[in-house]
Amino acid sequence: MNTIDFKTRTEIIEEPSNCPEGYWVLGLDTGYSAVKGKSPNKRYAFPSYAKKVPADRAFLRDAEDTDIRYRDENGEWVVGRLAYDEVNAKEVVDSEQELFGRHRYFSDMFLVIARTGIAIGMMPNKYGSYEGKHIMIEAGLPPKYASDADDLREALCGKHDFEIKVGSGDWTRYTIDLKEKDIQIMPQPLGSLVCASTSANGKQLKAAAEYWSENIIVFDPGFGTLDTYIVKRGQVIGTGETFPEYGMREVFARTCRDIKKEFGLSIEIPELQNYLESGELRVIVSRRPLRTKKCSFKDILKKNCEDVCEEVITKLGSIYNYFVDYDCIIATGGTFEAWKNNFINAFKEVEDLRVIPANINNVSVSTIYSNVDGYYYFLTNMLSRSNKA
Repeated sequence: MNTIDFKTRTEIIEEPSNCPEGYWVLGLDTGYSAVKGKSPNKRYAFPSYAKKVPADRAFLRDAEDTDIRYRDENGEWVVGRLAYDEVNAKEVVDSEQELFGRHRYFSDMFLVIARTGIAIGMMPNKYGSYEGKHIMIEAGLPPKYASDADDLREALCGKHDFEIKVGSGDWTRYTIDLKEKDIQIMPQPLGSLVCASTSANGKQLKAAAEYWSENIIVFDPGFGTLDTYIVKRGQVIGTGETFPEYGMREVFARTCRDIKKEFGLSIEIPELQNYLESGELRVIVSRRPLRTKKCSFKDILKKNCEDVCEEVITKLGSIYNYFVDYDCIIATGGTFEAWKNNFINAFKEVEDLRVIPANINNVSVSTIYSNVDGYYYFLTNMLSRSNKA
């Protein structure tokens, strides 16, 4: 296990995707760990974290490709990895509700990361530009948080006037006016079901009919919540389930707790991100004489990851009658990537139950994008049908 695989990624990947003429569609996932997006000319991800910095803040090193900065009339922020790298989490304690609360949509930090996510999706490249096109957004929420849709829509719509700077590029201004009707919101796991049913060029596959004729559980463990979505013989059953106690946040919380027990070092979840690249901590052995040493927390992280995965399988088994009534589990998300081997092995003796990664039609793309790909395909296909009507 490599601890760097647990570090929230920052990437902008240029690629073309089909989009109805006259529209610029954004699939946008403002997750607790990362903002993910897909637009007609790219897919992208960056950590859902931002810090406001003083107006005269000096940046002494050359900008890296992963550096993201944001500014508006109220000041400047560093976003994503740069926010983790530039700010010591011991100096500023973030509100748990601002970082992980379900009603975080009207916090300053959420506005910054959401606007940044929209702007990156609008950045032009050789595969196209949003200029002169109607911008529409498909987003998602955990199934049990569907009642928050109005809050999320309200946070995203309206007039936005701000600038962002990515890497060594210039500051670019964005002036956007989004109407309520331009923003649609669906259950997050449904995005992965759409993704598993859709080809890489956005066309629905024959497998879609097969999925909709079976009994399916969509298994979507994310950072802040673990979500499930049930489809039986083409009928969506209920609203699905959301478990805020089972996700990568819980794995990280236990890891921080055990680091404190073993090494006497107190760190918070945002700060843990800074140590994942090396998997080591610098621990004070003595102060007189001053002596420190590097200590690996790889085994601690591995144990907690496996323990939470095992608890999740046990929990779902008790809720869903040990899966005897189901034909297929469609699995998705970054936390599933970490659990993949353990999760699949747990079902190897369950006859006639298939575990299918949501990225099955494009395995070169991580399942962290499966929900947002599904959002994009759902909205572009809906608009295409509307244009033909």
